Amino acid sequence: MIIELSSIGSEIEPVQVPQSQLPISLDSTYNLLVCSDCCIGIPFEWISAHFKENHGLKTNGEKVMEYLDLEIPPMAVQEIEDWLSETWIIPKAIEGIPVQQGLSCERCYYCAGNRNVMKNHFSSGHQGSKWSDWTKECNVQKPFKGQLNKWIQVEDGKELDMESDQEEDWKSVLKEDFKRKIQKQVNLDDSEHMDLRLMGTFIAKIRWDLAIKDVDGKRLSELVGVPTTRDNLHKVLLCGRRYIKQCCEKLSGGNMMVRRKLMCARYK
Repeated sequence: MIIELSSIGSEIEPVQVPQSQLPISLDSTYNLLVCSDCCIGIPFEWISAHFKENHGLKTNGEKVMEYLDLEIPPMAVQEIEDWLSETWIIPKAIEGIPVQQGLSCERCYYCAGNRNVMKNHFSSGHQGSKWSDWTKECNVQKPFKGQLNKWIQVEDGKELDMESDQEEDWKSVLKEDFKRKIQKQVNLDDSEHMDLRLMGTFIAKIRWDLAIKDVDGKRLSELVGVPTTRDNLHKVLLCGRRYIKQCCEKLSGGNMMVRRKLMCARYK
C-alpha cells in the first residue's frame, strides 16, 4: 500500500509504508475503528481527516477496509450517535481505548472521569442531592472526542476476563481432570475401591458428548456470543432498552436501583 505523507511548504511525495505500520484496528464486538496511536474511536467518515490532520497520512475509508479485510463498513457518525444515546454501560471494554477509574451517578446513568465533573452534573441536574451520597466508583471509557465526547461505564474487566477464560479453557480443564482421575484410579491398590467423583466426571463427559454430537459447533459459538451492531439481536436489545427507558420515565419516584439494573446490559 502507498500512503502519501503531507507536508507544509513542500511537494507531497508518495512514501512506501508497510501495511502493518498503519495505526488503526477494529473492535469486532462493537464494529468500531480505533486509532492505535491516539487511542480513540474513529467514525468511518472521519478516517481521511483524522489521519491527515493528526498523523500526516493521506488515506481513505476504502484503503482502510482493504487493509483490515472488511466487507461491511465500520460504524459511521449517525450509527455512533444512536449507539451513544442508548448506551451507558458496556459489558466489555473497547479494545485499544484506555480504561480508567471514574464515577457513575445512581440517580441517572451519567458517568464522569473525575469528581469535579460529577459535582457539576449534580449542580445542574440533581439540585438538592449530595453528589457523594449518590455516586459510586466504576471503570469508565471515553471512546470519542469532539461532538461525540461521552464517558461510558465498563463492567468489571477482571470478572469478564475470568468468564472468558473459563469459556475458553473449560474443555481442556475437564479433559486434564479426567486423565488425572483415570491415572489415579489405575494406581489404586484396592481394585474394589470406587471413586465417585471420577464416575460423576465420566458420566458428565459422556452426557455432554451425546448432547452436542449433531450440533454445529460454529453455530453454537455464534449463539452464545455477544451480539454486535450488525446482528438483528442488537436491534432488538436497543428496542427493548428504549421501551424500558420509557417505562422508567413513567415511574417517577420509583426505586432508582431497580431502574439502573433494568438498563444494565447483563441484567437478567
